[in-house]
Amino acid sequence: MKKKQKTRGNWLYGITTIAYILLFIWVFTLNGTKGLVIWDPGYAMYFYVLGFIGFIPIILWLLDRFIFKKRGLRVVSKLLSFVLLLIPIGIVTFIFISTRIQAVDLPPLVFINDSSQAERYSLTYWTKEKQSDTLEVIMHKSEAIEAVQLTDDEKGHKHVFTFGQSDVASYDITTQQGSYTLAVSQDTHIKRFAIASDSHIGTAKSSLDNTKTIMQSIYNQPYDCFFLLGDIVEYGFSFQQWVQAVQILASQEKVVPLKPLIGNHDILFRGGQLFESLMGEDYFRVDFDTIHFIGLNLPWGIEDFSAKQKQWLETELKSIPKEDWTIVLTHAFLYASGYHYRGVLWADNTKAIDELVPMFESHDVDMVFSGHNHQMEHLSTNGIDYFIAGAFGCHLDPERDYTSAGSMWYNNETHGYLDLTMSATTATVTFLDVDNQPLYTHVVEK
Repeated sequence: MKKKQKTRGNWLYGITTIAYILLFIWVFTLNGTKGLVIWDPGYAMYFYVLGFIGFIPIILWLLDRFIFKKRGLRVVSKLLSFVLLLIPIGIVTFIFISTRIQAVDLPPLVFINDSSQAERYSLTYWTKEKQSDTLEVIMHKSEAIEAVQLTDDEKGHKHVFTFGQSDVASYDITTQQGSYTLAVSQDTHIKRFAIASDSHIGTAKSSLDNTKTIMQSIYNQPYDCFFLLGDIVEYGFSFQQWVQAVQILASQEKVVPLKPLIGNHDILFRGGQLFESLMGEDYFRVDFDTIHFIGLNLPWGIEDFSAKQKQWLETELKSIPKEDWTIVLTHAFLYASGYHYRGVLWADNTKAIDELVPMFESHDVDMVFSGHNHQMEHLSTNGIDYFIAGAFGCHLDPERDYTSAGSMWYNNETHGYLDLTMSATTATVTFLDVDNQPLYTHVVEK
């Protein structure tokens, strides 16, 4: 009878240990976790501590089995194991609750669609109540004006309306949230794009005022598209931070189509699901006549660069005529100056360089735009120009202690964004500060 009392409840130790093992397996199957541990040893320490805690139930079982003689000590041991069991349960519960899409009213965002889609644009917004909405679009063509109504197929919280024809000069869009005008450049010789990265909305370290000021400057310009290269929010698993981000990025009366990429902060702990629901696909190709943009899912580097995406990239690069412009967009940089952070050099990403640069050079990529480091920089290596535009309101990086060999210009003192104005033969890249004043200009010849 005494033996049964001593072994009663020992199953709790096994369940607690298994819970920690399953937690580790699950967390490391999530996109972005591997990169987090590699690039930020500070966060890696949390995993080491969690791993140590996971061994405590085994130690408690050994003590219970061979050391503890008094019933009171065995009871305390089992209670402690039960408390430890609550930690992985709490972590998983927190992540799922934080990343759950909640019923909320969100203003419209206009996205430019991947080139594989028939319609050019998508207008997306969310409503707190399930409903079926109607969107009215008046298309101003060269010889006529045409009005169409688009209606939801069924009632829902998310409303997505796709539209766009090649011969339209502008769209007047009327929704229940307001009216918007999207002007389409009819100048086939000149195209203009805004590029920025790293707003980190949701942390007090960032300057939301500067992010909003830059957004206003972008919406006041006739840009064909605004490419936002990731780290939109501080914690991608926080739905509330995404709500704040959508409100800041929301389309104003004059619409500039948006095309975002996912960053390392956006993707963390199921943040990728929120990004996909609110922002769209995580890699893409968008064409503007002879100008081709390829956006890659590189949050940290090549840690999440799948074989499927690599095959897609090779196929897309091969399909682009050599005389056309080929521009690659990423969050994580390839070449960049930087600094040492917790013993890790945040600069030239040698693994990403080895994996991707030979492919870029063999397929005549002209320019690569990235973020990740919180600075603005221009680099040139082996005929390809690399630009870092990671100053969209985030806390700026400290002074570099490593200068990349190809660095031509560097600034870590001000927030800003990048203007890319292109013709068939030239691309003018201008870094602009918060007040929309030029900081640096470089011309790339085709």
